[in-house]
Amino acid sequence: MGSDRLPPPSPLAVDIGDVAVSLRAVANSDALALEEVKAEMAVGEWALTALENVPQLAAQIGVTAATGVAGSLLFMSAQIGGGQYLELTGEGVAKRTATVAALVSGLVQGWLERIGVGTILKTGTPAVRKIVNAAIM
Repeated sequence: MGSDRLPPPSPLAVDIGDVAVSLRAVANSDALALEEVKAEMAVGEWALTALENVPQLAAQIGVTAATGVAGSLLFMSAQIGGGQYLELTGEGVAKRTATVAALVSGLVQGWLERIGVGTILKTGTPAVRKIVNAAIM
């Protein structure tokens, strides 16, 4: 009655390795290359740097508000560790070494980032708290 053979693979099935290679090719394409922008004054440089980090900070605040300390720490550690891993493997560091370094770096820096976001949420000026609360609600 029953057959021991597996059904044929779905035409929608993809090899995750192929997806990773494709995503890396897109990420390294010239279309996504960052261009360095310089301001004429130090205040302008600071503003550009702050503006560049707004999306990451907004995501961190949102995750912190939605999940609390544990989710916030994991999110920040994953961002930092993932970036560290890609940087190290891109420089030719062995994957095992890069993994260990990225895990340690992600956890240590994740805690430091968590302290910063927690401080903003707890002791920020009334204006900062109002903006954060408006964004969350």
